[in-house]
Amino acid sequence: MKKKFFKVITREKALSLFENIPLKEKERIKTKHSLGRISGCNVVSPCDVPNFDRSTMDGYAVIAEDTFGATEETPISLTLQGEVIMGCETKERMQKGETIAIPTGGMLPQGANAVVMIERTKKTERNILVKKSVAPMGNVVMKGSDIKKGDKLLDVGRRIRAQDIGVLFACGITEIDVFKKPLVSIISTGDELVPSEKEPKLGEIRGINTYTLYTLTEKYGGEPVDFGIVKDSMSKLNESIKEGLSQSDIIVISGGSSVGTKDITLDCISSFDDSKILTNGLALKPGKPTILAMINNKPVLGLPGHPVSCMVIFYLIVRPLIFRMLSYKEGFEDKTIIKAKISQNIPSVSGREEYIRVSLKDKNGEMFAEPVPGGSSIISSLSKSDGLVRIDLESEGIEKGKMVDVIISHF
Repeated sequence: MKKKFFKVITREKALSLFENIPLKEKERIKTKHSLGRISGCNVVSPCDVPNFDRSTMDGYAVIAEDTFGATEETPISLTLQGEVIMGCETKERMQKGETIAIPTGGMLPQGANAVVMIERTKKTERNILVKKSVAPMGNVVMKGSDIKKGDKLLDVGRRIRAQDIGVLFACGITEIDVFKKPLVSIISTGDELVPSEKEPKLGEIRGINTYTLYTLTEKYGGEPVDFGIVKDSMSKLNESIKEGLSQSDIIVISGGSSVGTKDITLDCISSFDDSKILTNGLALKPGKPTILAMINNKPVLGLPGHPVSCMVIFYLIVRPLIFRMLSYKEGFEDKTIIKAKISQNIPSVSGREEYIRVSLKDKNGEMFAEPVPGGSSIISSLSKSDGLVRIDLESEGIEKGKMVDVIISHF
């Protein structure tokens, strides 16, 4: 059998291979169901919010100039002309020397330009004594002061948050266009793997990659299609890939990507008539034995079988690919970064990008990043870590005490 050699490329180069992946189609959904979805268009407000001038507190609507000079010792008397009813249009028009009672959120009467707090007044039989002056627009929210008609509410490619949904509903937008979720077929390979609910015999292990990849796909905006565990058989893997291609946008295969005699993923992918192998190795640790390919113009990715390598490569390669199909630009950068001192020397090999699992420890007010021991097969090392520290391609390691960026937003 001809030996397979890795053709190693950088992560940056790997991501560039998928730059022309088409965007997903759009669909219209109810706004209340849009949390976490990616906006499929620019959204502008069809109205002003609020759509009338309103009071920010309980008190009395006034013409501000009528209150100038008012003090506790020398209050100014205004004639009480009525009351604003909450939730109703206020049609009264105030004249100089008059006032109208108004609740918090009530519509400011015509002619009024301020509200005096109820605590700054005293009510008599027919009049209101104002004991402190108020400036024009005092205690008033003006029409359109929150959102103006025509204001942009969302950009295309924006991930919709709970507060965004609140803004949309404030403007009466009850439906919104979003990108459809990319369908991601998840295939785990290995004769030694058994479902998690089954007690493994000696020589068998529970196949956890199916579950972690399923969860990560959901977390980062995709819709997983679970193919479960497929044995190390060319025919069975070929059948699963073929079915995955018929119903999904991305195929992710864990296991069978290194150079062992039983590692059949590369051979199976290559067997498709229209397949194109983009690379079968990345300058990464963990995750060097990664296959990137295209079949029927759909990305097919062979991830390492070791759980840590599998999850790291999903985060570094598959996640940006999903984001690209969703036009989600914000997600390409790791936003949650914590500065910390590395607690020990970390050697590395120049020519590869390395990601070290670390836990964060606060020692006398100073943050330290402590490497978490364990190889790429030790899933508990990820569970015990708080983040990842990246070692650059050209670096030969990190010296103890150096400040590093800890990427918190992974997994």
